[in-house]
Formats: sequence, structure tokens, C-alpha cells
Amino acid sequence: MNSYFKKGDVVKLPEVWGDILFEIESFHGNNYLPLATVHFLNRPACNRNRCNFDIRFTVLINSSKRPLKNLDKKLLAKLYVKGNIEAKREFLIRKNNR
Repeated sequence: MNSYFKKGDVVKLPEVWGDILFEIESFHGNNYLPLATVHFLNRPACNRNRCNFDIRFTVLINSSKRPLKNLDKKLLAKLYVKGNIEAKREFLIRKNNR
């Protein structure tokens, strides 16, 4: 489930936190309950600013490394259908930023 999340990605959990953005620090948990340790975006990563997010309900907003950022929608869709993980990440980022 967390195959398209990476360290440093900007995410949010809208059901609990609304529009507040977080950055992924690390992953833990197991296959049944995958978790990510996150901290508030643009704040120091101390215990006061850390949370645990369930990966299954987390929304990917942005990433620091986006190799397919400048690709056309049609090419991105073809890569997504073939099963490319980076294409799936880019597709989710574009979808969630609208």
C-alpha cells in the first residue's frame, strides 16, 4: 500500500486534520496497518509536531522529486496503465492539487 509514498512527500489526512499539510519522516506498521510518521510542514521535526498517519487514508499532495512532472497527460496515462509507480505518483499529485 505504501509503495507510492516516499520519505519527504507532502501529504494530508483531510478527515482528521482538514487542509493542514504534513511531511513524511518514516514508515512503520505492518501489511494490515501501514503507518507513517509525519510532522507539520515547515515546522521542526520534534515530538510536539509528530503524528502517525494510516497510509490507507493519507492523500499525496506533492513531492520534492517528480521526474515525470513535465510529461503530457496522454504519455502519463500510458505509463500508468503499464504499471509504472512514478506515473501513479504523478497522477495522484496532479489529481489532488486541483
